[in-house]
Amino acid sequence: MKMKEFLNEIENSYKEQFPKSKIVAELDNRFYNSISITCFIANDINEVANRIWQNDMLSIYFSIDSINGEFAKDITIESEIPENLKIEVSRKSYLIKPENRNMCYGRRKLSFRKTTGNYNKILKSLDKFFRRLRISLEKDVELNAIHDNHISLLLEKLA
Repeated sequence: MKMKEFLNEIENSYKEQFPKSKIVAELDNRFYNSISITCFIANDINEVANRIWQNDMLSIYFSIDSINGEFAKDITIESEIPENLKIEVSRKSYLIKPENRNMCYGRRKLSFRKTTGNYNKILKSLDKFFRRLRISLEKDVELNAIHDNHISLLLEKLA
């Protein structure tokens, strides 16, 4: 499978659960060659406060690279995806109402384990995470745990 197809599969997996939201899955070479994945509830910059993507209620960021640390230096979007991959998550939470009245927001953290294997195993792991994310968000809507600043947009995206 080519890198471009793999990135499309990741985006499709997210869009199955959140068809009206944005995901950015790209080959990233800022620090070293890897795939970076960032998920948003908003689909457009105008949907987030002050038109700043970091103000989205989701804080979810994955990194995929080869099991030995990084992709080859000459990897491109047209290259074949390596067989031995690993996916790690550095951010895996979303904003909710605070438990402490002195805070503006609270955070709901989700579980995710570092996974290694071929691209099919990585995609299954992401599928599972995205399904659990949707279930968790729906549950927090029912429990009235979503902050007033985000509830209307979230309800629109979950519909």
